[in-house]
Amino acid sequence: MDNLGLTLLLATTFVSQTAFAQTDWVRVASSQSSGGVWEGKPSSLEYSKTKAGVPIIVVVGRKSNTKNQEVSLHKWYVKVDDCRSKKGTVVTLKVTGEFEFENDFAFGGDTVATSLAEFVCGVSTPVAPAVPIPAAATAAATVKVGKFIKKTSGVLTKLENGDIACYLSLKGDDGKSFEEMGDFSICEKQTSLVGKRVALSYELGTVVSDECGGDENCKKTKTVALVTGVKAMGK
Repeated sequence: MDNLGLTLLLATTFVSQTAFAQTDWVRVASSQSSGGVWEGKPSSLEYSKTKAGVPIIVVVGRKSNTKNQEVSLHKWYVKVDDCRSKKGTVVTLKVTGEFEFENDFAFGGDTVATSLAEFVCGVSTPVAPAVPIPAAATAAATVKVGKFIKKTSGVLTKLENGDIACYLSLKGDDGKSFEEMGDFSICEKQTSLVGKRVALSYELGTVVSDECGGDENCKKTKTVALVTGVKAMGK
């Protein structure tokens, strides 16, 4: 890999994007042992090429550490062909474009590198790219929350308070409708976002189990991925 050439290319392309508003960050991966949390910014998606002319997909990301509160900004990129084959290398750059390191990945693997690659390849955008978009890149972006795989964006079509959660109805970027459970505060505070394209963030939470059947005295619960953040994205 010609790291110097790639650095120059990305530095000139993205140097003006070193600061971003704190919006639409979505959790991509986390590590309990290290305290690391990796988040990506779907709206930063760029389709570019290396100096050698290889098409790549680039997304701005950040890593925070819950133990020492440190936060660092990065760019992650994956080759278009690697997205198609669902295996290859995810490259981490400084936000100014300098090469930092790279890691191998294979879709479905239980590693941080795989989660980053699946996020980069899965991010979608309404803006026409400068290079061909692989099929994987046009699919809705997803994030793994515990054992659950959840979509990270869509058009919010309805909010409804239920017995155990706030229910969100959405239409994904792939045109398919889906529903999610969210914190009750979503229904109370985010009604103005209905009809808008939004980014979703999740956390594991507990709700009353379906086995309770409406019994107020039932103490059974279940663990689910709850929507805890909803933020407007570009149209």
